[in-house]
Amino acid sequence: MANAASVQGTVEALSGKILAVAADGSTRVLQLGDRVFSGERLVIPADAFIEIRGVNGNTVRVAEERSISITDDVFSQAPSDTTDTAIAPLNQDARSVLAALESTQDPLQALEPTAAGLTGGSGEDGGSSFVRIARIAESIQPLSLSSQLGQAAPISIELADDDTLAQIEIEQDVTAPALTALLDPSSDSGTKGDGLTNDNTPTISGTGEPGNTITVTTPVGEVLVTTVRPDGSWTATPVRPLPDGNNTINVVETDPAGNSTSANVPVIVDTKGPALTAQLDPGSDSGTPGDGVTNDTTPTISGVSEPGNTITVITPTGEVLTTTVKPDGSWSVTPTQPLPEGAANF
Repeated sequence: MANAASVQGTVEALSGKILAVAADGSTRVLQLGDRVFSGERLVIPADAFIEIRGVNGNTVRVAEERSISITDDVFSQAPSDTTDTAIAPLNQDARSVLAALESTQDPLQALEPTAAGLTGGSGEDGGSSFVRIARIAESIQPLSLSSQLGQAAPISIELADDDTLAQIEIEQDVTAPALTALLDPSSDSGTKGDGLTNDNTPTISGTGEPGNTITVTTPVGEVLVTTVRPDGSWTATPVRPLPDGNNTINVVETDPAGNSTSANVPVIVDTKGPALTAQLDPGSDSGTPGDGVTNDTTPTISGVSEPGNTITVITPTGEVLTTTVKPDGSWSVTPTQPLPEGAANF
């Protein structure tokens, strides 16, 4: 926690969401009137600016995508020279010179002959009289920082205000964050990694840089926002169902400096049960075809379904038979354990 001794300035004006990151990693959003402390880093996004009035009275304006570290010498209390603002009263000759200059006339014509040269005539003390401009004091307006990020190296900028110089260390971050995104295994109801699910509100998960913001946009327009956990993981689950078929889910990771990385996650949603028929195979139907009566104690069971689907048949004796639907949509299984006499349900 910063203390009063390390206060460097006060926020006088700002626009946009500007973060102050302390040395311990804690962050706060700056508001008008907030104080800034040495050791803090200010993160200014694009289209934002901040004006800070330092403890020495100087005002600094910083704008557009910058990360600035505040050190003890940014607004240091430099001793002031009181003679900077003191100018001796002008005599009549000096006033005449200034008046002539303002009216674009020859300033020497406005002077007494003794003032036009170094010889001839005498002043009040018997010597030559001439105009001497001893000192000019002026104020230098604080420098306003306003430029786009160009490289990832720190830049040191000197700000001048009268006799005081300050340094601001600007840390530029232009590196896109690392991001992974996929259909979460808990929602992947098909073969793991095939992107096929019967869940129309599937969880999307992945990895990123801790503290970064993850924005997930689904095909139905729902926007989900979450933060990467300290272990680098993140998850997001929509509440609005996705339609059956092919879906593309967009994921964007954004860091505090405004750098972003995006990825698309393809998801195939299938919530409808497959078409299926099953019967006593005609080759095992020894009675009237279609009456389900047979003298075969290990009869073949057959049918049609969607190619590639898995068929599981359980007989009355507890035998489990598994097969895959052929490319033409047909399938069949034959038990090895004889069935008992009488009615049997598969």
